Amino acid sequence: MKCFLPFTGQDPRFSRDVAAYLASRGVESILNPERGAPTEEQLAHLLRDADGALAGTERYTGQVMDSAPRLKIISRVGVGYDSVDVKAATERGVLVTIAAVPELAEGMAEHTFALILTFMKQIPYMDADLRSGNWRPYHWGGEVRDLYGLTLGLLGVGRIGGEVAKRARAFRMRVIYYDIVRREDLEQSLGMEPVTLDDLLAESDVLSIHSPLTPQTKNLINENALAKMKKSALLVNTARGAIVDETALMKALMEGRLAGACLDTFSEEPLSASHPFYSLKDRLPNLIMTPHTGYGVRTGSAMVHQAAKQVADTLEGGVPENLLNPEALARRRV
Repeated sequence: MKCFLPFTGQDPRFSRDVAAYLASRGVESILNPERGAPTEEQLAHLLRDADGALAGTERYTGQVMDSAPRLKIISRVGVGYDSVDVKAATERGVLVTIAAVPELAEGMAEHTFALILTFMKQIPYMDADLRSGNWRPYHWGGEVRDLYGLTLGLLGVGRIGGEVAKRARAFRMRVIYYDIVRREDLEQSLGMEPVTLDDLLAESDVLSIHSPLTPQTKNLINENALAKMKKSALLVNTARGAIVDETALMKALMEGRLAGACLDTFSEEPLSASHPFYSLKDRLPNLIMTPHTGYGVRTGSAMVHQAAKQVADTLEGGVPENLLNPEALARRRV
């Protein structure tokens, strides 16, 4: 039995002993020789003898699966699965799982709040000013904002959104949310308020996105949505880049129709020369970006090990945890 590993030797957040763990379960590892995510053609080649795959951001299409006749499971190292054609996998009897470890919600909530605090407290800008030899406490005193009393709006409240809400309440923020699923448990425990999407946009001082990428959420935050937000508002996206129309966001930031944005995810990763945020240098100072690094080593290790366990369990004939397409079990590959 063999399993494809996309991260080994490239990202220190993902424990390198995962290959040893798989070997202890009788699974040989196929290592990714590419520096980044393999192309569809490269992935098809790498999977030709694979029984399982730990999936990163590389795309698993029906064509890729057809090139891997032994593939039985695609185990996402994360909770987003827009890079996997789940319908195509189900039709081919390939199981698809996610790594819904509790550490991920904690780590992503920390990163979300780190971005919020970094911008609202103007930390990178004050640091740059001091490094330039300036001492302007009275200027920066007029720029720094306090979080208590502000309204945090959550677009989507799953595990991560719930953890962000807990941290917001610790900062004495009002928390409102919009989700297709009512979270009465969090309304009772945290005092969260359900609102319409229009009210979420209009009332949020900080709008934080925690929705999955679906046909309904793609470009949900577009020019029309941005026009409904406060000019003083901050937009934070640690979910999926394509939920935001990045060209419209760039225009809003340039024209001062939005105070700022903090992004950890993008519609295209890595950014190419055609992406609106590629090589900005000193342009758009009201935009803070991180390269899809919203969690640290402990969280990364927990996710990759759960993903590996799900592969090993499946290849031994079991039913893995966090299965997205149980209907594939009836036609699973043997």
